[in-house]
Formats: sequence, structure tokens, C-alpha cells
Amino acid sequence: MPSASDNDDYKRLSGSVNIPVQEMPALSDHITPTSGKQKEQFAAYDQAQDQWRKTIQFTGPGTTESPATTKLSTTSAGTVATTGSTGTSSKVPFTVAQVSSAAGTPTTLAQFTLKAGALAANGQWADIEIVGSFGSVASADKQITITLGSTAVFSTGPLTGYEGLTWRVVGRLVRIAVGLQRVFLELQATGMAPIVMGVASAENLASSITLTVSGSGTNASDVVVDGYRIDSAQ
Repeated sequence: MPSASDNDDYKRLSGSVNIPVQEMPALSDHITPTSGKQKEQFAAYDQAQDQWRKTIQFTGPGTTESPATTKLSTTSAGTVATTGSTGTSSKVPFTVAQVSSAAGTPTTLAQFTLKAGALAANGQWADIEIVGSFGSVASADKQITITLGSTAVFSTGPLTGYEGLTWRVVGRLVRIAVGLQRVFLELQATGMAPIVMGVASAENLASSITLTVSGSGTNASDVVVDGYRIDSAQ
């Protein structure tokens, strides 16, 4: 059977992960080698077990894995911050927060912040995605508006015939310079032609910038936001 020092080695290799050690019996516990060939086979078996202890990988609950390098990640509801070197998409999850527009007045439905320096180099970008629905009561002025800082970067204008539809706004914010960005956003709704808008904004990326999603319409809940996220893939 493995010795106490073997188990200590195993626990050291596994770090702080609390995984029960499955003891593997030695052949000599059950069989006495009677020839030089068997002795060689037993030695090979023991060597294989030693290699197993040295190379085993832990991937179950409680293990620590190196995260993918990312540029942005959600640090709190609706907030993004620089977290690492330029790398693969951080796959930021949606912030699920259902908010409905009030009757007859524009209402802030979602608001999240791009922190200062999050886009540190020209050509870096952030991906934006917002999902929601339109109210089922008929009106001719359902509208979604998005601003980046003080710049209006998207507006659907008054919408007719969108009652009860699910929608998504998806797009990208690209840094051209510290004081110049290109923003491309598109509204997608079931059975409707996309509404696309691309603008230049002159916000200062050296400071934090707030992106605000607003909805309005004659009726309460004419526009509803269900969730949103901002992510990077640089």
C-alpha cells in the first residue's frame, strides 16, 4: 500500500483541493515475484504509479484554473474594468435586470460604465448587447435611445407594429483615438427589418464613460429591458 509519505506527496501535488486519495495497491501486497521477469514487471508498475501521482490533473469543483486573458470583465452590476492583457473574449455574463418604461416619458432602462483606460490602445473595442421586449398594447411611439456619455449613438425613432415583439440591440464600440470612437449598433426584432446606426463619438476614454439605454412610449411598459452586457474580444 502507498506509504504516508506517498500520500503527503499526493496532497502537496493537489494543492489545497480537498480530494480523497484513492489508494492503489502494490502488486507485491498480493503476489510474490518468483522470477527476474516478474520483478521487472513489478518495477514498471510501481514506476507507472509514481508517474501518475506526479502528472495527475485536477479539474473538478474546487480546483483553481488559469483564467483566459481578458481586457474587460464585469466587476459589479453593469461595470467593466481592465483585468488583464489583450486576449480572448472575456465572455461576460448578462446582467439580468428587467426594467420597464413609464407611460409617456423617457425612462432609463439600463446603464453601465466603461471604466477609464479600459480601451487603452487604438483599435481596441468593446461589444455591446442588450435584450428586451416591446409592450403588447398598441402605440405608434415605442422608442429605444442609447447614449454614450453625452453622445447620442442610437435611436430607433417612433416604432409602429412592434407590439409584443422580442428585441435585441447588438453592436461595437471601437477606439480610434483616446478622444474618438466609432459606434455601430443594430436593433433586431422578430419579423422586422434591422435598424442600423453608425456614429462617431468624441468621448474621453481616459475617463469613465456611462452608456445609457432609455425607452419611451405612450403606455407603461412599451419598452422593457431584460438584460445587458458589455464585453471585449481584442
